[in-house]
Order: sequence, then C-alpha cells, then structure tokens
Amino acid sequence: IPILGWSSNVQLSSDAGNSQVVFSGSKSSTQAITAAVTDITFATVKDSVGAWSGSTYTVAVPGDYSVSGSLTDNGSTAQIIYVYLNGAISKTLGYMSAGNAMCGNAILTNLKSGDVVSLRSSASTTLSANAGQNLSIFKLANPQTIAANDTIAASYKSTAGGSIGTSYTLQSFATKL
Repeated sequence: IPILGWSSNVQLSSDAGNSQVVFSGSKSSTQAITAAVTDITFATVKDSVGAWSGSTYTVAVPGDYSVSGSLTDNGSTAQIIYVYLNGAISKTLGYMSAGNAMCGNAILTNLKSGDVVSLRSSASTTLSANAGQNLSIFKLANPQTIAANDTIAASYKSTAGGSIGTSYTLQSFATKL
C-alpha cells in the first residue's frame, strides 16, 4: 500500500550489490601504435568482473567510472592519450611530450552494460617497456546509505460473519493481531 510521505534514499542491505568493480593492468612491453587506431594494451593484474580483453574494457555493471593511467613514450612526437568510449573519443587522459611520461585521470559518467572503453594515442609512436606503466578502471560507489532490511506491517482479522450478495457490504476488520 503506497503511503504518502513514506520514502527514502536508503538502499536496503538485501538489495545492495556490495561487490567492487575494479580493473588494474600493467604495461611492461613496448608497443607500436597507430594514431587514433590502435588500442593500448595492458596485462591484467586484477579484474574483478572479467571485463578486460587485453586492450578494451567492456562495462559489466552500469554506473560512473574512474579511468586513470600512466604511460611512457619512446618516440619523438608529442601526443595526447585519449579515453575512447564505443570507438569514439570521450575524454583526454593526459598529454605526453616527446620521449616523456604522462599520467592522468578521467571520469566517465552513466556507462551502460556493454559500453567499451579503451585508450588510444593522437600520434603514431612506440610506447616504452616500463613496468611502472599502468591502467586502472573502477566503478565509483553509489551515494546511498545501506540499511538493514526492516518490515512495517499490520495484521487485522474479522470475527463477524458476512455474506456476499448483489451489493457491496462494508466488512470491518476490528481485531488487531
């Protein structure tokens, strides 16, 4: 029975998906990449939902995500590392000057199951072999309070007999259980 004024932004513990959605990857080998075409590869360190394919992250749990990473360039060209969403540029992760390193972070909002996230460079180059290079993708926590599952209920019965006829008769349930 909907009761006017009874509502809450509290999520019940019985409904909460309390598992973390985390990907962490490292890059310890060189990689030749073509500008705006080649997805940058990372080896999986941790993947809590099996979303990483080696070069792309397929969203399994809808929500807002943080993407952060660091890369080192062997080349002689300055470049921008972009976060691609479903094959199109979505955010800038960072700027890398020639032969240097970059690190950055981007927030992707309202991702849906099946969305595909990857990193690509704005320039053709070769990325360095450096074990310190990494990529982290994780779902941001939902802003709700988790509460115990409570029930508000009432139960009444009637001891009076009633009959079903051709017109509606009001039935009284006077005994509180």
